[in-house]
Amino acid sequence: MNYGIKRRVNHKGFTLLELLIAVAILAIIVVPILSAFLISVQTNAKAKDKQNASIAASNVVEDIKGRDMERIIADMTLKEDGTYEKIEIVNGQAYTVITTIDDTQYTNAPSELDDESTDYNEEELCKLYSVDKAYDGIYVQSKDQDVSFAKKLKKGMLSRDEWLEGFRRDTVISIVKENGENKVYVQSTYSYGKGDARVEESTAKQAIFSGKDNSPRNIYVFYQPMYNGSLRTVNEIFTIEQMELMPVNIYLVCQNPEDEDAKNYVTQVRCVEKIRTDWKNHTITHIRSNLPEGQLGTHGLWLTYRMENTPNDITDAQWNGSGKYENVAAASILDFKDLTNQDDNAWVYKVSVSAYKGQGDTREDESLVTYETTITKE
Repeated sequence: MNYGIKRRVNHKGFTLLELLIAVAILAIIVVPILSAFLISVQTNAKAKDKQNASIAASNVVEDIKGRDMERIIADMTLKEDGTYEKIEIVNGQAYTVITTIDDTQYTNAPSELDDESTDYNEEELCKLYSVDKAYDGIYVQSKDQDVSFAKKLKKGMLSRDEWLEGFRRDTVISIVKENGENKVYVQSTYSYGKGDARVEESTAKQAIFSGKDNSPRNIYVFYQPMYNGSLRTVNEIFTIEQMELMPVNIYLVCQNPEDEDAKNYVTQVRCVEKIRTDWKNHTITHIRSNLPEGQLGTHGLWLTYRMENTPNDITDAQWNGSGKYENVAAASILDFKDLTNQDDNAWVYKVSVSAYKGQGDTREDESLVTYETTITKE
């Protein structure tokens, strides 16, 4: 006898209602994900376009900087309204860069420039590039700083000359890497007296440049000269510490350099760089000043240079004998430039730049990048 078991097979599938519910649930889950994905793609595309447009705009500005004004004005792409249009291809995409150049100074005599809005074009510069806080640092010493610190170290009712008599100022410009950023600090230390009786006090350490992705390009130090010394007595010293070996231009700008006391003024500049082997063909620190090159007994900047891995151990006597390094003059190693005798024939121009995606009929109406800058031209 066969006692086989009968199995009931359910051939019933999903109902239409169940299928619709499943599709609805899937839509609720998938649509936001797809929407987020599309938004992400669009955002990335816009960011890439904006980055490319920035590169295109920078390329055009650098091109303008590298050409003299006469050639730019003669260029057929410079229109009557002062706009300069150029097509730049970046990563296979065309971008239209429109640059507006205010060439008023070049095309008119300065005496004819009565419009205050273009007064900046009447300002003569001396080989001074446009300042950008992303690359440049500026330090301006207060006029009252020297006397203020002298009063802290001296006592009595004295005149300014008496306050500063025998007074010394050491200013350190340190270029360092700190917490993943490139930084430049300035700090001055004032001292007075002799031997064990000598007292000193320092200013707060001031950061004048900070850049995570950029290293400093130009450092401008505008300082009040210590005219309390003589050609044989140096009471003012600048020390530049370059342990990270970041290439930089340092402008030491003396205020009131035509003062009567300036003819008896000499200040020592000490630059210490970390020991390196390529110093003969690779200048790291470039010194610029509105003072001539001098030395002890001669008016101007007394330039000294050393290479050490521990700069704090260098004595004054060692510094005073560092006018040369391996028989090469410090001024040569530091690529020193005296700006006092330069012709004042460089002028500043205001430049407006806008970059658009595409060219001709395909060019978008809204600019991706728009900014203003200044350039100097002879």
